[in-house]
Amino acid sequence: MKNIIVAFLLLAVLSASAQENESIDKKMVKVHLKDGSIISGALQSWTYQEEVIIITQGVTLKFPNDKVRRVVEVDNFSKVKEPIIHQDKGIYYTAKAQILSGNEGNRAHNRIGYGLTASAGYQWNQYLGAGIGTGYRQLIWDTGEKMIPIFAEVKGFLSNKAVRPFYNMEIGYSFGLTDEELSLIKSKGGLLLYPSFGISFGRQKMKYSFDIGYLFQDAELTYGSNFDDRVRTVQDIKYQRLTLRFGMSF
Repeated sequence: MKNIIVAFLLLAVLSASAQENESIDKKMVKVHLKDGSIISGALQSWTYQEEVIIITQGVTLKFPNDKVRRVVEVDNFSKVKEPIIHQDKGIYYTAKAQILSGNEGNRAHNRIGYGLTASAGYQWNQYLGAGIGTGYRQLIWDTGEKMIPIFAEVKGFLSNKAVRPFYNMEIGYSFGLTDEELSLIKSKGGLLLYPSFGISFGRQKMKYSFDIGYLFQDAELTYGSNFDDRVRTVQDIKYQRLTLRFGMSF
């Protein structure tokens, strides 16, 4: 009988110990470091006056006691936010899709345009990065007025929060494309200037963005006639388009 009681007590102690360890594993904490950093994660172990071990995003982090100011338990798991990862130094890549507003008048009839661009560059710090890019733009929907832009860009961020405003400036040259089916027999591009301002959001390395800008684009288009091959109409155009873009970057 004594053996049964001892075995039962031993089992109860082991079970309580396992439950205690499980509850520790599930505790979410914020580790406040002496350098001012705050790291959130699941508490794995906390050895008094030695070290604190947590797991955050699948990575095990160890903090010696002399680096820790305090450890605060978070009651609600949902209160723990993922750390913000900003790559404010190094190579970046972006891809953006845009809608161009239409112009009034008989020529454009308020028809919108669209475009796709991709760029790569180097970010020196939060406020300054530079790169080059290219893409495709149809300046008026269902027409042959299409351009291939080649541009340099300068960009920067105005805060280091999860949602932060940014600026972007593109300057370059666009090459015109012809479309004989639509009687556009010659298309000469020109200089482009594209300032924009928007917000970037996301806590991980991959970021998303919305921005509003204004595209200035020079072009010279030559249209033929369906009735007389000798007839040519040359149009010297300065496109001015309000734009809305959605982008991804990493």
